Amino acid sequence: MEITINKSGNLSVQYFLSYLYLVSKSMNGSSSQIIEFTEKRMFGKDCGSRGEASYQHFLKACSQFIESGGRD
Repeated sequence: MEITINKSGNLSVQYFLSYLYLVSKSMNGSSSQIIEFTEKRMFGKDCGSRGEASYQHFLKACSQFIESGGRD
């Protein structure tokens, strides 16, 4: 799966949540597998690579994604 990711500015909770749902539609896996895939794709080995605010937004989106059962 190829998706262009912009590298400017802080990415919002809604951005990450939308991305997680998109990945879940194209990947047959558990919520934890989808989150792991997304984290590696977005941040690589450096959680701070997109800034602290973006990482915190990602974590919040992950919580919301899990609470929703991985469904939008």
